Amino acid sequence: MRGEAYTKGEDEYIAGLWLRDFPHGLLWTVEVSSETSRAPDPDYWAPTWSWASIAGEVYWPARTIERHQRDDFTVELLGNELRVAKENPMGTVLGGHIRMRGRLRSLSCITKPVEWGALLRYRYDLWCNGQVIGNGSVDVDADETAEGAWLLQMHLQQPGDCFFPYHPTALIVQILPGSWMKFVRIGCAVLDDEKLDFFDLCTPQEFEFY
Repeated sequence: MRGEAYTKGEDEYIAGLWLRDFPHGLLWTVEVSSETSRAPDPDYWAPTWSWASIAGEVYWPARTIERHQRDDFTVELLGNELRVAKENPMGTVLGGHIRMRGRLRSLSCITKPVEWGALLRYRYDLWCNGQVIGNGSVDVDADETAEGAWLLQMHLQQPGDCFFPYHPTALIVQILPGSWMKFVRIGCAVLDDEKLDFFDLCTPQEFEFY
């Protein structure tokens, strides 16, 4: 890793996540009944892919679940370009991004199913080419459809894996305006069983994650 990170033994701590567990660490999910917001502290910055960017309750898929014990992650961390405060390398992040490689595909839009009610206000349908291909959760409540949304495959999804929100298999990301292959995280998702071929024609691409 080229950027700055706290090292403990052979492991590295990068903005709230440990390197040895990095793909799984990215799959945190906002608790459905939790009020959330971005940038809880104006003096602290965290990348959107880190749980530390959220003020609210989050959780991770259980390691005891077989589907998350399989070695089938499809993303790769290529580099760390983060800048951290020297006095607290496990705390304040000053800026930067990570470089990754993975399968990405753009979505037409994501929309909120009105009939799901207030308790599930973070649940969205994922649309591509006029069809719903899965459902997801956004990290911060939004009433408007997210523009420029893409889906990043995190690991191979098998039939029956679409038990959401507890076992996401992809991240919903949003391209930064005026950029190419620079993304922020806005949520996580699963594909419908009938759409498991969604990423089949996608080749892994390098991108920056902020």
